[in-house]
Amino acid sequence: MLDILTPAGQKTLADEQVVAESFTRQTGILYVQTPKKLPAVCDALLIKDGILVGLAETKCRYDIPDMEFWRQKYKSEWLITWAKVTRNCHLADQHCVPMVGILYLVEPKIFLVKRIYDGEKKSWIARVRTERSVTQAGVNGGSADRMNVFVDMRDATEYAL
Repeated sequence: MLDILTPAGQKTLADEQVVAESFTRQTGILYVQTPKKLPAVCDALLIKDGILVGLAETKCRYDIPDMEFWRQKYKSEWLITWAKVTRNCHLADQHCVPMVGILYLVEPKIFLVKRIYDGEKKSWIARVRTERSVTQAGVNGGSADRMNVFVDMRDATEYAL
């Protein structure tokens, strides 16, 4: 069963929809979600004036009370699994658009937006590091030992909801 179909998954879906509406309102770029009941590669297509301008990977984080905690505990780095990043980068390559990360810090009601990968130039935009680590398997808990990408979000654009 997909995580999104569980109660915890439904909470993240509702929060993603809040961010999607705020992102569209504040940037003028339409956030079009992919089907959530299917294992789509990216979370959304980003469209401006009828043209695809990016692919979005969006995550909600619930354990961050404020930005100082984010900077101290997580060093302003966003963990995304290597498998998810590489699938998104491949899709960005095929469409010659950037992969954009949208990280919603729920408690401070802030979302960070960062271009991570350039599909036209087929190169990283963001500073990233990779590391094999044991992390939470998904929104429903569990643990997974896998390769992860840590994206430096220090220079991400910050939006309040």
